[in-house]
Order: sequence, then C-alpha cells, then structure tokens
Amino acid sequence: MSNNKKTYKCEKNRITGKKENKCEEYECCVICGAVTSIPVSLPINIRVNYVVGCGQLCEECGNQYIDN
Repeated sequence: MSNNKKTYKCEKNRITGKKENKCEEYECCVICGAVTSIPVSLPINIRVNYVVGCGQLCEECGNQYIDN
C-alpha cells in the first residue's frame, strides 16, 4: 500500500456537485484529495485510516495525523 501514488485527485462536477473519476468507486482522502484503495461500499467500522466525524484518509495522511 505504500506504493500509492497520489496521481488522481477527487473532482466534483461544478454543475451537478457529484464526484467524478475514481471517487465513484473508491474513497478519497479528506485532507489531500488522493483516491484511496478503500472501496466506497466498505463499512466504516472495518476501514483503516477512517476518522469518525471527519472521513477517510489516505495511508500517508493517516500515518501523519492519526496517533497509533
């Protein structure tokens, strides 16, 4: 998972407000906007780097901001 390159950013369509690109299938990091490897359909109680009240973080932001 450390090979995760942050090449894709989550984009919202300015007209419809809907997410585009890979964010329809995978969660995006709420801090940096990178597409994560976490499927949108995965329950939050078994996700890695998920912060209740904040959202999904990528591995890099999770390592930086979550106390382990």
